[in-house]
Amino acid sequence: MWRIGNRAVPPDIDIDGGSDWICLNREFSNYLMHSNDHLLLALKQMYKYSLLPAESFFHTVLRNGPLCQTFVKNNLRVTNWNRKLGCRCQYKHIVDWCGCSPNDFKPEDLGRLQTSGDRFFARKFEAVVNQEIINRLDASLYGELPVDTPGLETYLESIYHIDDTLTKPLDSQLTCWLSFMRLGSGQSGQPSKQEAGVLGVDS
Repeated sequence: MWRIGNRAVPPDIDIDGGSDWICLNREFSNYLMHSNDHLLLALKQMYKYSLLPAESFFHTVLRNGPLCQTFVKNNLRVTNWNRKLGCRCQYKHIVDWCGCSPNDFKPEDLGRLQTSGDRFFARKFEAVVNQEIINRLDASLYGELPVDTPGLETYLESIYHIDDTLTKPLDSQLTCWLSFMRLGSGQSGQPSKQEAGVLGVDS
């Protein structure tokens, strides 16, 4: 998306912004959904064609609207922003956004997570990057799990989407599944009739 020019901002409005990881109370949510307030309608129109509106729309409506007294400057999250690990806004001269994401938490961050005070959420965690921090945080919250707990060091990741129309698995997927089944059963070579039946292929 490219910046093509400036737009007029509704008069007497203080534009605000911040994280799109926010908490909205019921009263404000109802206001956003059902109010015909001129301020809200004007801001909806202004943000309709904005890039990443969630990082400014809610903040601006709340700070300028009738519920401004309910604003709390705390999104209740501890976020792992570590700019030294890399977050360059190399396209800022042509777009009006930076594209930075927080770094993943790792085991050495556990102390910071445990002493985060009035925070109820944290980001970000990626099991594919580091499963240990997730297990250690779970253990600190809910107690240690037995070391022989099935799946303790694994995670599930879906490669399908609800709208997928794929009905037949790809050859690469079949190869992976057959390999895992053979490893699990200690077999090698051609798939057994049972394996072939499960996967819908000819043995």
